[in-house]
Order: sequence, then C-alpha cells, then structure tokens
Amino acid sequence: MSENTATILDALVTDVTPNMSSNMVDEGLIDARHRLKTAIQTKMADNPDAWAMIQRYSEDPANWYGVARDALNQAEAADDPEVLAAARDVLALAEPLQPEGDPQDQLSEREISDMAMGQAPHFEEYLDKPEA
Repeated sequence: MSENTATILDALVTDVTPNMSSNMVDEGLIDARHRLKTAIQTKMADNPDAWAMIQRYSEDPANWYGVARDALNQAEAADDPEVLAAARDVLALAEPLQPEGDPQDQLSEREISDMAMGQAPHFEEYLDKPEA
C-alpha cells in the first residue's frame, strides 16, 4: 500500500476525541473533511460501488479497511493531488486536537485488519453485506 493511500485512509477516520467540546472543533477541519470526501466522490463518480465502500469504511474502519484501500487504489485517488492535499489538511488540522499516543499502535492494528480482510477485487459482493 502506498503512503498516499494510508494518508487518505487515516484522514477519512480522523476524528476529534470524545472529550473535546464541539465549539473547540476548528471550522477548517470540518471544511477539510468535506473537501476530502467530495474529492474522493468526484474521483469515483464512475464507480458508485467504490464510493459506497469508502462511506462504509468511514463508519466502520476495522471491517472495511481492505475494501476501502482497494477502492482508492482502483480509482487512483492516491495519485490525485486534490484528494491528497485535502487528506493532508484534515490530518494537519486534527493533529493538535488528538491525544498523545504511539502511532505505531495504530499501524499495527491496521496491518492486522489488512491481513484479515485480504483482497477484495469486486465491490458488488459487499453491497448486500449487512452493516455491523
């Protein structure tokens, strides 16, 4: 997986910690997240099934990681400057709001999830899968 794909996937699930009050959330973060999702959706305009997988990943990253990664790769979203810039903006704006932690822990969880999910060449088979 490319570093750009990982950046986009991280940005899609970056959120403010639950103990932060909503008035502390920077409007820039909200705007950047919206730009990211809009850019990805535009990139996947010819494949609505892939966009559906990205939406499911945003809601349940542990179960949809491998499928979302494949959807981004098929759409060549990781090579799109607009998508990548929006993802980096989300991460940069969210960073001061995140608690201190070891980023290696997240990487290990992602690697485990990736290994468990395997490859998903056809998104259609996941559309009827009930959400958890």
